[in-house]
Amino acid sequence: MQDFLTETYNELRELVRGSMPDNARLKAIELTLKNRSKLKDIQENKVELTDDRSEQAIKEEIKQLKEQLGKS
Repeated sequence: MQDFLTETYNELRELVRGSMPDNARLKAIELTLKNRSKLKDIQENKVELTDDRSEQAIKEEIKQLKEQLGKS
């Protein structure tokens, strides 16, 4: 298996340095960087939070929390 990895790395190196079309070279560079943990896929997560508490309810909760902490 190690021989296969070495051969694969050598092939990628040749693609990166060779006279292949730009898109092939870029893909080879991308694969090499991902393999070396220098490039990672980014997943975007969008989260929307809603708080339907009134201002008075929030103030009351803050007061209760302060009391629990002994900071009346």
